[in-house]
Amino acid sequence: MTFAHEGNQTYLDNLVNFEKMHLLARSLRMTRECVAKKWSFPPPPGTKTEREVRNYVTSLRVIDSQRVLNQNSQRLESRR
Repeated sequence: MTFAHEGNQTYLDNLVNFEKMHLLARSLRMTRECVAKKWSFPPPPGTKTEREVRNYVTSLRVIDSQRVLNQNSQRLESRR
């Protein structure tokens, strides 16, 4: 829609450029159809259920020791 608007003059020889208006109307019509359409997408493969996510989150172990966190960081991302 931007290209149709900015790439074409609104007036040609002091007359309305109806070709531009048709281009804009076509873009607007397509946009309205896409917005009005009921889109239904299947969940992506491997999507977890709410129960699975909840169980995973509640089973997470919190590490609150700065020493252990630092050791894990050094082990996983050593400076070499």
